[in-house]
Amino acid sequence: ENVKVRRAGFAYRQYYDKFLKRFKYVCHATFPRPFPGSDKAACQAIVESIPQLQGGQYYQLGATKIFIRYPENLFLLEELRE
Repeated sequence: ENVKVRRAGFAYRQYYDKFLKRFKYVCHATFPRPFPGSDKAACQAIVESIPQLQGGQYYQLGATKIFIRYPENLFLLEELRE
């Protein structure tokens, strides 16, 4: 599975709960109050709140993980987190 994900071009993958814990601060819908929906929906709200990540070509949501295609997008998330 790891090889398939890498070959598809996704540089970063993380479980929804861990992604949410790390990046909940970049979206008004997920911080400071808890998101009312699932972790998957919260992760989608986070990436869609960032204009550079809008659209399906930059990320993909799996059954248990979020996949981010380009390392630059991950660096952007880290920058916004600070």
